[in-house]
Amino acid sequence: MKWLEAPALAPLVRELSSQVAASYRVEPETAARLVAEALAGRRDLERLLGRDLDTDQLRRTREYRAAATAARRHVYYRLRRYDRDWGGQAPPADLDRWPGLAPAERRRLLRQVAAGHVSTLERLGSLEELHRRLFALAPGPRAVLDVGCGRYPLVFPLDGAGRCVERYVAMDKDPGCIELVGRYARARGDGRLVAVRADVADGWSAVTGAAGVDRFDLALLLQAVPVIRRLRPRTLAVLARVPAELVVLTGAVRSMTRRERIDRRERGTLLRFADDAGWRVLGEFRTADEVGVLAATGAAVRTPGRPRPLPARR
Repeated sequence: MKWLEAPALAPLVRELSSQVAASYRVEPETAARLVAEALAGRRDLERLLGRDLDTDQLRRTREYRAAATAARRHVYYRLRRYDRDWGGQAPPADLDRWPGLAPAERRRLLRQVAAGHVSTLERLGSLEELHRRLFALAPGPRAVLDVGCGRYPLVFPLDGAGRCVERYVAMDKDPGCIELVGRYARARGDGRLVAVRADVADGWSAVTGAAGVDRFDLALLLQAVPVIRRLRPRTLAVLARVPAELVVLTGAVRSMTRRERIDRRERGTLLRFADDAGWRVLGEFRTADEVGVLAATGAAVRTPGRPRPLPARR
């Protein structure tokens, strides 16, 4: 909007954008775009420009103070969205090209598409470390359930460290994520990856039916517990009954929105949840981006590395 570039207002827009970039986990260019996006609809602020106010006078007006507060709130809530429309990710339709690509191109494409989901984007820098820790703690799982999967199944190492996994059920209530994972599963064509649109609150019958097993060897609750505890605490009781023998829970090292570390708080949340669920903590790990806990959900737990027979797909 051209009026945002008015001589009296433009310095305030730049100042507000700099403050947002300093406080929130967003690059300066994106901060400027989001601030302009929020201010563009403020007709009360636009009308002030007709009063011939200078920058200092404009800064002190009630209208500008309200607009600045609303802009910060707008940035905060945009950053809390898991699917974002910036970051240079590849178009999801490009997944259809996957079968014809060379291995290096396949990996590059999958990472680009996965980067469109914040929780996956934030672990891309330490992905190999996460997988090394994961399979060291829980070697040899054949049936894996990914709860609240987002776009992470696109970068799970089914053809690498996770080649032991015969059935990977990716569960999410977000239709966009499940559509993407399903498209990737069809491109693979090996039947190992199954995408299921389901809500944790509705129980586990949809995922056990899709897997053809009553219990999974391993469930992945990657950054799921802190989010569900904050947004849907009543669902934690259902989450505690996840049909798996071993569970990996993770939390973030840094806040999703602000420039602050939250790893101690996240670790405490994971350990309290495991304790409340009656699970036995078997180990912990840390990567540059996540803190993690491995827990056994019951007394009768198979020995990691000795897989049980897995029935054929129904």
